[in-house]
Amino acid sequence: MKATICDDYDWEEGRRYIDEHSLDAPIGTAACNKDLFGTCCSVEAEEKIVLVPDYVNRHASIGIAPVGAHSTLLVTEGVNDAGLACCICDICVKDKGVTSGTASGKDRLNASMAVRFLLDNADSVGMAVRMLSEKDVYCSGGECHLLLCDRTRSAAIEFIDDRMTVTYGSDVLTSFYVSGFETEADLQGRACGLEEFRAIEKGLPQVEGANSMASLMELAGCPRKAPVTRVSVYDLQDSAISVFIDGERSDFAI
Repeated sequence: MKATICDDYDWEEGRRYIDEHSLDAPIGTAACNKDLFGTCCSVEAEEKIVLVPDYVNRHASIGIAPVGAHSTLLVTEGVNDAGLACCICDICVKDKGVTSGTASGKDRLNASMAVRFLLDNADSVGMAVRMLSEKDVYCSGGECHLLLCDRTRSAAIEFIDDRMTVTYGSDVLTSFYVSGFETEADLQGRACGLEEFRAIEKGLPQVEGANSMASLMELAGCPRKAPVTRVSVYDLQDSAISVFIDGERSDFAI
């Protein structure tokens, strides 16, 4: 994967482009444990590492984005210099609905741009939740949700019936809603990704380092199989990422 330093980007132009091009969130599974944040993704398009310098009023960060127009805004996962990590994950269920907006009258934010927005501006899970609650978040493509993690807590953020829901303590994200998920019966028709969810949840307590997190994510796999599976492990202490593609490891840091 190639690393690109992003000097600047145009949010308004990027939003217009993304609104006109429906984009599915690519992440299959994600999990966080201790100081590590891992993802597993079916790679269906060329990707690149995006490095954002420490500008005034903006965090330095590192993340993964598809190669193409406005890709610096379409960061699907990453970590910033404050140790906040987040990713976006597609929801693959029949009853997922449509999010037209979560807070009418407030500044609009396409959910596909939420990861970039949070990495730029938030230094903790609490701050990220607060900042998203102050935006009118909408999904121009399919429904999606976010997993957030810092060095002290985690949370899943979902958009259901034009409302933003927050599930604190959630450390696993796959392709079904986690809000209100207490038992398997609560899932009803939303059981897509349950196998991956169980596999990761069971293995998380044994994760001790980047390699063991990568092994767990590879074991769980992802809902949509593709010729290439990418596993990423973010170190929240050092703001670094280890990328595993077909067994080959590459390391990057801010």
